[in-house]
Amino acid sequence: IRLAPTSKFYLIMVLLVITMITALATGFGLFFRLAYIITVVSIVSLITVYLNIRKIEVSIDRRNHLLSVGEQIDKRVSIRNLSVIPKTLIVAADITTIPGYTSSSALGLTAKGYRSWRSTDHARQRGLFEMGPIEISTTDLLGIYKASTRHGVSDKIMVYPKIYDLRNFQI
Repeated sequence: IRLAPTSKFYLIMVLLVITMITALATGFGLFFRLAYIITVVSIVSLITVYLNIRKIEVSIDRRNHLLSVGEQIDKRVSIRNLSVIPKTLIVAADITTIPGYTSSSALGLTAKGYRSWRSTDHARQRGLFEMGPIEISTTDLLGIYKASTRHGVSDKIMVYPKIYDLRNFQI
């Protein structure tokens, strides 16, 4: 699990420092309460992101490893929530070296929920490419923290040149 603050986190920390300095300088109770609220919201956001990225199971079924230019790249991705806590703001993206191929999905999972989808695209260029792993990422509702994990292994996909049928050519 990679957990990292976003740029909003640093803005909130600057706001917290300014609020604390103002509270200590003036002694006004409202600034102390505001500092407490900012601190609690930051901690709750961190816990939310951590719980949101944990206990997710991902399975990938890539159906074809050898194909020609113009044929379809076909795969099925299944994500299961193993927790009793619902997962929100989940983004699943396939990390690949295939030019022009993007496969990502934004979803939410209920408690012990399951989501599956099929992704297809045409192979546009010949060569040896890698597909996978799947990166699952999430953020809290305020966008203060971002967490991501990678699931699965990298598979090799070989795309051969397009094959043309020569009708008048006999061997």
